[in-house]
Amino acid sequence: MTGFTARLLDAHHPRTAGEQVVLALAERARADRQTEPRPGGEREQRPEERDRADERERLVEAL
Repeated sequence: MTGFTARLLDAHHPRTAGEQVVLALAERARADRQTEPRPGGEREQRPEERDRADERERLVEAL
């Protein structure tokens, strides 16, 4: 969902606390997948970051 769409929906239907938590978890999962660029320009993700991101995705899908 784009920022514009989210703002439009919020104007008519404010998010519940549960929806806000789910969105925050999803945002963290996306952020965990990204790491600092390596010298070659590639991105590398450490296994523990991948595991945390996968766990957050499972929680979001379960809700």
